[in-house]
Amino acid sequence: MTDDAVQDQARQAKRGRIGALIGGVVLLMGGAVVFLLVQMTQVGENGPKVGANEAEATCKGKSPGCLPEIDIVDVQGQVFTRDSMRGNVVVINFWATWCRPCLAEIPALSKFYTDNKSKGVYMLGLMTDEVELEKLEAFQKRTKMSFPTVRVDDQLLEAWEYPEALPTTFVYDRDGKLAFSKRGALRESELEREVGKLLAAEVEPAAEN
Repeated sequence: MTDDAVQDQARQAKRGRIGALIGGVVLLMGGAVVFLLVQMTQVGENGPKVGANEAEATCKGKSPGCLPEIDIVDVQGQVFTRDSMRGNVVVINFWATWCRPCLAEIPALSKFYTDNKSKGVYMLGLMTDEVELEKLEAFQKRTKMSFPTVRVDDQLLEAWEYPEALPTTFVYDRDGKLAFSKRGALRESELEREVGKLLAAEVEPAAEN
């Protein structure tokens, strides 16, 4: 065999090894892209994940991706807990009176809550600014806010991992698992679509201790 033939075979073998290496890298990159797309679509397009990918089949204790196991007390003194709201779809909306997008979505949220609370929907507005009760009640009356308002404290902020934007909304299914979240103002049609799917689903049996 001539030297040229030997060199040609060596070049072909080298190209084969390079081709196999490139093919392997492409496959790995493709798998990574698919994995990321799956992760991004599990909890809503724009919202934070809050450990949703680790959520258990039935929420118990401090299960990640579940409605926090914490007392939520509105300005009227009513207490809401994960257990007391189990079997219902729960909408948690972080907002503030100075937040223009928050104010813009209040009419849609209020109408949706009024129309759906009898169907098994809880909606709680977690207010991040400090407003005197008298002024808050006047604000609620003026804006026709129909859902309960909760004053946010450090414990609530920590439970929801300090939302980075206002408004931010979390929607939990009837088992208490995070199903949808969004940063920014919600449209009523979005709530109708997401909550409607959850209301149609069957609630899972409560886990035995």
